[in-house]
Amino acid sequence: MHPDAPDRWDGNWLLSPIEVSVGGFRGDITGASLRGDELRALRRGLETLYETLVGAASLDSMEHWLDLKFKGDGSGHIKVTGAAYDHHGTGANALHFALEIDQTFLGPIIDSLKEIEATYEVLDSNE
Repeated sequence: MHPDAPDRWDGNWLLSPIEVSVGGFRGDITGASLRGDELRALRRGLETLYETLVGAASLDSMEHWLDLKFKGDGSGHIKVTGAAYDHHGTGANALHFALEIDQTFLGPIIDSLKEIEATYEVLDSNE
């Protein structure tokens, strides 16, 4: 969103259209924005979950466009819960969802998050 911003507060914002498709429900949010450091934290959590199959990983977006929680049961089953909001802040409409996936779904998600990081540098607090 701010390609010339040198600091982590402005420089990590990414325009992030969101598409949710769960069962018979579908939602698109075109004006959303997420942060590169939020996506990196999710990737790191998912990598640990992929390796251990226990614990949790989450995306807690600062402006609450999208919130995701991945929880492993230790045997390869991952419960995903989340919410997508059509507007940040109070009074937004929300689509809450829950689904179960297999550990094999985590690899492509991790790869996609790595691709985002390779394309958009994450600025750290020491920069």
